[in-house]
Amino acid sequence: MGKAIADTNVIVGFLTGRDTLLDAVWGRYEDIYVSGEVLCEVIYIMTKMYSVPRAELTEKLFLLLRREKFVFGRWLTDALFYYRDYKNLGIVDACLLARSMKEGMEILTADKDLYKLTS
Repeated sequence: MGKAIADTNVIVGFLTGRDTLLDAVWGRYEDIYVSGEVLCEVIYIMTKMYSVPRAELTEKLFLLLRREKFVFGRWLTDALFYYRDYKNLGIVDACLLARSMKEGMEILTADKDLYKLTS
């Protein structure tokens, strides 16, 4: 069994039911990686093109990432929580916030909403 990295189209296809590639290859891989970049693009596409509400989408993504073979930076789940809970926070800023909290880094930002969460 090998390793794979999922791109945005595979995740969007799975979430919308329009593509069965993920199901078809599931047994061929030991680990399937999901990157933060892909997560951001999935959220953008699902909210803008498919009009999936933020709370519904984050729940679907939580369920997807809980599947046993998915491997991802653990800060991604925190980013999803921030994205779901803070309506003025976009997914990229949620990722920055989660990563900064996990790794003890300061965020350099002029974004007032993001700054409030870091101070």
